[in-house]
Amino acid sequence: MLHFSPHLVRGRGKEEYPCFPHPILTTNKRKYWKNAVWGNPAPASAPKGKIIAQTLTQNLVRLIKRIDAFTG
Repeated sequence: MLHFSPHLVRGRGKEEYPCFPHPILTTNKRKYWKNAVWGNPAPASAPKGKIIAQTLTQNLVRLIKRIDAFTG
């Protein structure tokens, strides 16, 4: 969020490790994940978020190319 939409970040949340029911799918995430934080948000930064976004994008592109080569 600090990379894509820093204006939506309001302070820093407390360290949190939510415990979801099994199966993990739920329609009410806020019931189990009150602050929308997973782990320790203190070391988060916009540059780190950019690296994560770029890495995820590169991996997704590679996966799509592999699927396309397999099905094409």
